[in-house]
Amino acid sequence: MTGLGKLADRETDAALGGAFAKGSTAHTHPADDIALSDDEKHPRALSDSKTKKPKDKDIKPDAVTLDIQKRSEKYQRGTPAKQKGKEKARSKTAQAKLTHARNQRDAAVLEAARSEALLTEESGFMEAEHMERTYKVTQKDLASHVDISSAAKIFDLSLPDFGPYSLSYTPNGRHMLIGGRKGHIACMNWRSGKLGCELHLRETVRDVCWLHNDQLFAVAQKKHAFIYDHTGAEVHCLQKHI
Repeated sequence: MTGLGKLADRETDAALGGAFAKGSTAHTHPADDIALSDDEKHPRALSDSKTKKPKDKDIKPDAVTLDIQKRSEKYQRGTPAKQKGKEKARSKTAQAKLTHARNQRDAAVLEAARSEALLTEESGFMEAEHMERTYKVTQKDLASHVDISSAAKIFDLSLPDFGPYSLSYTPNGRHMLIGGRKGHIACMNWRSGKLGCELHLRETVRDVCWLHNDQLFAVAQKKHAFIYDHTGAEVHCLQKHI
């Protein structure tokens, strides 16, 4: 009985193992019974397509952006260099420098346009009535019609002996240069009233002009153009220039 019982147990275990093996084989291939769609097979790709951000070209600019783009047209500094087809610089270093310079130029134009948008004040002007001439209006007449800060900038220079005078200001508007027809040259900080230098050239002065800053200025004299520094020392004479 013991041998027959062991044999029966073995046959029972074999039958149960075969049944489990058939069940596992049936569940390892679900595509045979149910066909899955592509979206169900790749759920991650579906979620990425739904959350895809729109491109910058598809976004329409608002009214403020359009206004800044319109204002930036007058601040363009020349025309950018044109490249034929897909031609680029000969080296990567040169191409990087060109790209950096182009980006700096575009950024400067954009900042200038944005700054203009913040300036809500309009430039003033003077309108004459009937037969009135604007050059006959004195600073005393204007002092009562301007604001306090502008009225404080009014000053008077009495120079009756060496005129008429030519006038020039530095780019920052702080320093003034005057040149009399009879040879009188003077530069000064007109806001503080401090005199920089004063010269008497004893020959005809046709025009005066500051150079890039308040350190050098040019004087068109009787025959040649001379360059002086802010102390009045002669730096250069342009003898071959007309």
